[in-house]
Amino acid sequence: MLANLQKEFLAFLQDKPSKVKQLVTTETPGLAIYKNAYHQRLKEALDTDFPCLGKLLGDDLYDQLIAGYIKHMPSTKPSLRWFGSDMQSFLKHHPLFSKQPIVIELANWEWQLRAAFDAAGSKIITLEQLATIAPEQWPTIQLKLVPSLRVLQYQTNVVNIWQSLEANHIPPAVEQNTSYWLIWRKELVTQFRSVFEDEWQIIQLIIEGVTFADICEQLCRWHSPEQAPQRAAQIIQQLTNDQVVMSAS
Repeated sequence: MLANLQKEFLAFLQDKPSKVKQLVTTETPGLAIYKNAYHQRLKEALDTDFPCLGKLLGDDLYDQLIAGYIKHMPSTKPSLRWFGSDMQSFLKHHPLFSKQPIVIELANWEWQLRAAFDAAGSKIITLEQLATIAPEQWPTIQLKLVPSLRVLQYQTNVVNIWQSLEANHIPPAVEQNTSYWLIWRKELVTQFRSVFEDEWQIIQLIIEGVTFADICEQLCRWHSPEQAPQRAAQIIQQLTNDQVVMSAS
C-alpha cells in the first residue's frame, strides 16, 4: 500500500496520470502545495546550474524553457545535482532553441563547469617527477589525466558571452568562431583556458591512452617531424603545470 501510494504521489508531482487523490483523505488542497514546492525545488536546481542561460534568454523565455524541461525530462536520480544533465540534449530538440547554437553551447559550458568541480579528486605528478623518467622510456610513456578535465570544442564565442553575462555586462554579439577549451578543477577552484587545435586533439588522444611516440606522430599533422617532439613536450609541460596529469608510466 505504501509503495503504491508513493508511486502514485510521484506521478502526481510529475504531472503524469495518477490516482493519488483517491488514496488520500478528501482534504486534497495540500497536494497542490506539494506539487508547487516540488516544481519550485526543481527550478531552483536548474537556476543554480544555468545562471547565465537565464540571463541570456530573459525571464519569459527562460521560464518557458524550464517549465518544458521539468515536464518532459522528469528527475530520475536521487540527487538534484544531476537533474540538469540532459539540458543540452533537450535544447537540441526544442522547437525554439534547436537552431540557436549559442543557447545550446552556453548550457553545455555552464554544465561542464559544474561537472568539473564535482568530479572525483586525484593525486597529480610534478615536472620534477617527470624529469626522473629516463629518455629511452619516453617513447612508450602513457599519461593519465585527472577526472575533472573536460576537453571542449565550440562553434561560437560562447565563453566571451558567458564571461560578460557572469559579470552582469551586456554580452557581445554572437559570432561563429571555432574555439577549443579545457575545464578542470585545481584544488577547490574551477579553471579553464583556451587551447590550439593541435593541443586539443592531442589531449583527447592522451585520454584514449596513446604513447608519447604516438603523440609525436600525430603532431606531424601540424608540425615538422623535427618540431613535433618539442611541441609534445610543451603540451605535457603545460598540462603538468595546470595540475591535470595524474601519472606517467
